[in-house]
Amino acid sequence: MRESWGVRELRGTAREGLLLTSWAMAEGWSRASLFRQLREEGWTALGGGAWAEPGVNPDLRVRLRAVQLTTPELVVSHRAAAWLWRIELLGVEAEFTDPEGLRQRRGVRVHRCALPGEDVVTWDGLRVTTVDRTLADLLPGWPSRRGLGRR
Repeated sequence: MRESWGVRELRGTAREGLLLTSWAMAEGWSRASLFRQLREEGWTALGGGAWAEPGVNPDLRVRLRAVQLTTPELVVSHRAAAWLWRIELLGVEAEFTDPEGLRQRRGVRVHRCALPGEDVVTWDGLRVTTVDRTLADLLPGWPSRRGLGRR
C-alpha cells in the first residue's frame, strides 16, 4: 500500500513515534482533517491531544512520554516510576506528581505535593522521581503486614 502525502507529512512531524495535535496544527492541518487522517491511517489516540504512529505499541512507557509531552510539568512518580526503575510491584498505572498542584489529567493519577529538584532526574527521556524518592512515595501506601523489615 502506498503511503499518502499527508501520512508522510504527519510522520515527519511526529517525534519518536508520537504526534501532538498542536504540532500538526502548527504545520497547517485543520483539526477536522487531521483527526480524519489520523483515524483513517490507524494512529492510536493516547489522550490529551497525543497520538501514537501506526505500529507503535502504546505501552506504559509510550503513554508516560505522551503525558509529559502534553503536560511537561508533571513528573513520573510512584508506581510508574517504580516500573521504570524496575522495582517489582503487583500493579502499575500511569502516575505523576504535579509539584505545583495545579493540574489534572484524565486517565492518569496525579499526586499534588512539593517535589524538590534533587528528587527529579531525567531517565530515558522522561522526568522521573529518583529511586529514593520513589520508594518514599510508595511506603505510605504499603500494607503494614507487608512492610520492609526482618523476619
